Amino acid sequence: MTSFLNIRYLINKIDNERNPEIFLNAGSLVGNRWLSDIGGPNYATYKAASDNTGVILIPRSAYDNRVMEQEQRELRIIAKKLQSTVPLIFQKWSKNRLERFCQHGKAQTVQSGGTSIYQEGDPNTSVYFILDGAVSLYTTIVLRSTTVIPTVDKHKTLKNVQDNVKRVTLRKLQTGHFFGENAVLAFEKSAKRKADYEEYRTHNARTTMDGTILFRVQGEEAILLLHSSGAARLLLKEALIFDRNKVAADFALKRKQKRFLKSSQIGRAHV
Repeated sequence: MTSFLNIRYLINKIDNERNPEIFLNAGSLVGNRWLSDIGGPNYATYKAASDNTGVILIPRSAYDNRVMEQEQRELRIIAKKLQSTVPLIFQKWSKNRLERFCQHGKAQTVQSGGTSIYQEGDPNTSVYFILDGAVSLYTTIVLRSTTVIPTVDKHKTLKNVQDNVKRVTLRKLQTGHFFGENAVLAFEKSAKRKADYEEYRTHNARTTMDGTILFRVQGEEAILLLHSSGAARLLLKEALIFDRNKVAADFALKRKQKRFLKSSQIGRAHV
C-alpha cells in the first residue's frame, strides 16, 4: 500500500489558495532543509494521511555529512578521470591539489551532438577539458558571390550579389583534449600578458558526439592553480589563434580548386 504524508503550512503570509495542503507519496523528502526558503523551523505540521505511514528521521547534521561525503566521492572520481584522460596537464599533480582544483569546476554530460557550448562573443571565462566525446571549434565567414545577368541592351548588365554564410571548422577535438585556453589569462597581473587576453570568445564550440562529457573550470583560485603548476603555460601553447580574413581566403581558394577539379573530371568523362 502506498503511504502518504500530509503537510499544511501554518505561516499566515502563505496564501492557502496558492499553497494548499500538499500530499507527498513514498520516496519524497520533507523538512526544514527541503522547505528552507519558506520559513523557520516551526512553520508547518506533518501528519500521516494513510495508515501504516513510515517516516525516516534524518538529523540535519547527518544529512549534511552524507551530502559532503557524496561530494567528496564525486570529486575523487573526477580528479582521477582528469589525471588519466589529460596526463599532459595533470599527470604530476598531487591528489590534494587536483581535488582542490576540481572543487572549482563542474562536470556535465551533453546528451546530443551538435549542442552549442559557447558562441563567438560570449565572455571568455572558462577552460574546458573533454573527459569523453568530441568537440568542434569553428568560425563563420561571409562569401560574396556576384552573378552577371545579361539584358537586351548589350551595353548594360544586371548584377545579383549574394552573401553566403559558411561555417569553417578550425579544430576537431576528442577525449583528452582541452579548449578555451585563453581564459587562463583572465586574472593575469602582468600588463604584457594581460594584453593577450581575449575578453570575449573569438570562435564557436559545439559537441559532435552524443553523450560528450566536459569538465568546465572557472574562477581565480582554479586559474591560479593552473599557473602555479606550470599547466597554464602548456595550455597557452595550444591556444587557438587564427586570422579570419586568411580563413576566408583559404576557404574560397579550396572551393575554387574543388570546382576546377570537378569540371576537369566532367570534361575528361565526355572525351
